[in-house]
Amino acid sequence: MSRLGITRNGNGAAHTNGRVRLTPEALRRLNADSHESLTFTKLLSATVDGREMHRPKWNSFMNHVHVEGLKRLGSFDALKRATSARVRDGRYEAEGFKYLPEGDFSIQGLDSNGAWDASLAVARAVRMPITVTFQWRDDGAHPGESGSLEWTPTIS
Repeated sequence: MSRLGITRNGNGAAHTNGRVRLTPEALRRLNADSHESLTFTKLLSATVDGREMHRPKWNSFMNHVHVEGLKRLGSFDALKRATSARVRDGRYEAEGFKYLPEGDFSIQGLDSNGAWDASLAVARAVRMPITVTFQWRDDGAHPGESGSLEWTPTIS
C-alpha cells in the first residue's frame, strides 16, 4: 500500500499523501445524545446537510450549523429557542461572543461537548443531518483514537 502513497497507523487510519482518511472500523461511534467526553478532541471532518466543511474546528462547525438553522427557521427568536448556546441578535463581541455576519447574530464559543450538543439541538429543530469525525488528543478519554458522531432525521 505504501507504493500507492497510502500508509496505515495502529488505529486503522489511512494516510493518503498527507491527508488522513479514517476507515469505518477505526472509528469509535458515539451516541449523539449521550456521548463520551469530547474534551481534548480535534475535529478531523464535519458534514452539515451533506456538505463537507473545510478544515473544521468545533466552534466553526457550531457556527455553521446555527447559520444554516437560522436560514431554515426564518427568525432569530426561533433559533434562540432551538439552541442551548448563548446567542444574541446583531453584533456583540464581548464575553466570548463571535459575530456571524452571514446571520447577523452573535454566538458564544463553547467547548467541544457544548458545541456538539448545541449543534445537535439546532439540527434536530430543522431536520438537518450532521456528522463529525474527531481524534482524542493525549489528555482525552481515548488518546490517539478516533470517533464519530452522527445525527440524521428519520423519515416520517
